[in-house]
Amino acid sequence: MDLLIILAEVSLVIFVFLLANWLLNNIFKQIKKNFLIKGEGRTIKILRRNINVFLILTCLLICILILGANGFLLYRGEKIQQYTLLLIERIPSAFWVTLGIGSAQSIGILILAAIILKLVSYCFQVACIRAKNIEQSTTDDQSIDTFFNNLNKIVTTGIWLWAVILCTRFLKVPVVGSEYLYMLLRLYLIVAIGLLIPKAITAIVDSLDALSISSCLQSD
Repeated sequence: MDLLIILAEVSLVIFVFLLANWLLNNIFKQIKKNFLIKGEGRTIKILRRNINVFLILTCLLICILILGANGFLLYRGEKIQQYTLLLIERIPSAFWVTLGIGSAQSIGILILAAIILKLVSYCFQVACIRAKNIEQSTTDDQSIDTFFNNLNKIVTTGIWLWAVILCTRFLKVPVVGSEYLYMLLRLYLIVAIGLLIPKAITAIVDSLDALSISSCLQSD
């Protein structure tokens, strides 16, 4: 029974860190899909590697502490099951309340982010259609589509990253985890917005050219 408890504790820690790694992998996949930041792939890889190393080292450290503490208890001849139950009973009820509130807040912020993204995506679609309907020519449609598609990708990834950062704060995750995510968010927004500006200029220039051509044809 003692060995099963030790195995369960270690398995729980590994599961939590695998879940965290899975979430981070999904975030980085969304970022990599945005071709705007391919030029910054090296920086993104370095940041991802640093987060990976932090997660692995933290997981190993906790697992070693669990094995060491339980090994010491077995050496003293104590029952791990009784000791674990006693330890759980000693955890303040405020901790479970905080954990429950943090989990509820995290779920709420993720749902809110999904709703906001639906509205933002719809607004961008409407804005794109109206921008293309300003004049009858379709020569600038591609540049307008490219601009709004990239803008939607930036906003989508940015909102999800911000939601994850808020979740780490609600769940009282160590500050270093939030700092890495903040760094990733700032880097992503700086690079993505910087590369989006030329596409906005291209869309504006193409639209003005199309309008001038249309005006010339109407005057003729």
